Amino acid sequence: MFDLMSIIQCPYCYTELIDLHCVNCNRKYFERKDMTYLYDENEEHWKICIAQKDALFRLEYTDDYKPTYDSIGYPYTGLEHAVLSQQANAAMFNVALSLMKEQLKNNHGYAVDVGAYNGWASMQLALRMKTVALDISDHVNLGMGSVPTNVGCGIKKVIADMCISPFRDNSLDIVFMCSAWHHLHDRFGGLNESYRVLKPGGVLVAMGECPQPEELIESFMNDGIRDYEGPPYTLKQLEDMLNESDFDQIELVPIKYSDGMEYKPVSEVIGRPATNNIIYGVKT
Repeated sequence: MFDLMSIIQCPYCYTELIDLHCVNCNRKYFERKDMTYLYDENEEHWKICIAQKDALFRLEYTDDYKPTYDSIGYPYTGLEHAVLSQQANAAMFNVALSLMKEQLKNNHGYAVDVGAYNGWASMQLALRMKTVALDISDHVNLGMGSVPTNVGCGIKKVIADMCISPFRDNSLDIVFMCSAWHHLHDRFGGLNESYRVLKPGGVLVAMGECPQPEELIESFMNDGIRDYEGPPYTLKQLEDMLNESDFDQIELVPIKYSDGMEYKPVSEVIGRPATNNIIYGVKT
């Protein structure tokens, strides 16, 4: 395992932590079990995160939730929409690997899996480099309580908000988001925090972003978008955010599915495949 303290700091004043205590703003963070908690529950951004987490639990958690596990210990939920999502994520990950290939050559580097949920992408990354799994939830099934730490180069688990990131400037090689960027309560802020924490030459890869045609936005909102996802956005809104971000080079990469996806129609797996993209940013 690696030393998490070498890459984290107080997310509010960017000061080095001493035993998880910020002497500058007198905030005290803590560890519980194998997770490090880096937030201030009195801050407004964290109250928004908790509201999103509560919405997710109301949507997905039931008493008969019984996950099964794959060959590296990833828990599959058994919920139909979640299984389809996992299959789509697995297909997109092959594309993401090609975008991160230079950074993955450095097994001494660091990656963060933002919105790690129950850790499939974290475990894949940890097979290749030191990885931080970051999420707002520590739930035993619907959060990082189920993520193992003893995979590959090791996983450290952090409960925090990527919009108020606890990482030091220029400390990470990869910021990875698997169907997670659209969940951020401050999407533009999340882009710029990703830029700040990446090393020069580091990359942001955000899989599965789905802008919607403008004529459908109103109907989506009238139908009631799921609280934890945030409001839908158009392609123009997405492109405007990317153009205004700090990244020197950022683009949308159309998703190409792997051969393993052929046994299910892409439309069934992903919903609107023509609107899916990977956000790919390079800090030069």
